[in-house]
Amino acid sequence: MKYEIDDQETIMLIRENNVEAKDIIFEKYKYIIDILINKYKRSAYVLKIDQNDLYQEAMLGFADAINTY
Repeated sequence: MKYEIDDQETIMLIRENNVEAKDIIFEKYKYIIDILINKYKRSAYVLKIDQNDLYQEAMLGFADAINTY
């Protein structure tokens, strides 16, 4: 997917509470969350942590990072 605005413009829109801009950032960098989840999949299984919970925590951390940036 091609994004028409760069990250700096998107961050400025997020600071103005633009929900679409947050969706763009989440969609653009979701692959990084997926990579990290796959990295810890085995550890989560051993610790009996549900992968959906792990994914949700990762997304919450990402959302917090976006909001504090």
